[in-house]
Amino acid sequence: MSENGNVNLALIEPVLEKYRGGGRTKLLPALHEIQGIYRYIPEPAAAALGRALGIPLADVYGVIGFYTLFYDHGPVGETVIRICTDPSCGIAGADRVLDAVCEKLGIKPGQTTPDGKFTVERTTCLGLCEHAPAALVTRNGHTYQLGSLSPEAVDELLEGKGAKPTPIVGGDGVLLGRIRKGIPATLSDYVREGGYTALRKALSEMSPEDVIAEVKKSGLAGRGGAAF
Repeated sequence: MSENGNVNLALIEPVLEKYRGGGRTKLLPALHEIQGIYRYIPEPAAAALGRALGIPLADVYGVIGFYTLFYDHGPVGETVIRICTDPSCGIAGADRVLDAVCEKLGIKPGQTTPDGKFTVERTTCLGLCEHAPAALVTRNGHTYQLGSLSPEAVDELLEGKGAKPTPIVGGDGVLLGRIRKGIPATLSDYVREGGYTALRKALSEMSPEDVIAEVKKSGLAGRGGAAF
């Protein structure tokens, strides 16, 4: 198998057969399974997957390169610990947690321990700002989140233990007042629950200038991503 850079493609033959002819729609699950076998996605395996699915290799690498949870080099550690260091987690002490983990393992962020057991990385927001600092851990083929990390609990983190956070969503405000009160099944249900109240007020009681001023005053960000 020297032509494949010593990559044993026989290991992924069941995966290739499982998804053969599936096209682009099967690319993501197949990549996850292949990475679970090698702990990264070797080029020969990516090429074999492209042939099996019937898609160009460029498409395979387009997905590998887009998603940060895929690796085209490696192998990464048996356990991958990704610690969020974005603003909310950073303010809550994420860098101290990251430093403590790396010091314990004798590596730097982005590195893998010599025994291949751990990889530690920085990552961007995990959507767990209310549980900061937070981490995303991949261990034994399973990925899960941990929150409320601390430098004093490094051993617990390395063992895959810690607080398993649940999102905290709720409130009495305009945006969150109806959260978890059921999803209206009809337009009349939505209106009865107060839907379109703000729209009616904007159309009947406010001028365009008033609407613009109200939006600016609210400080609301849009929903286009990255606080657009």
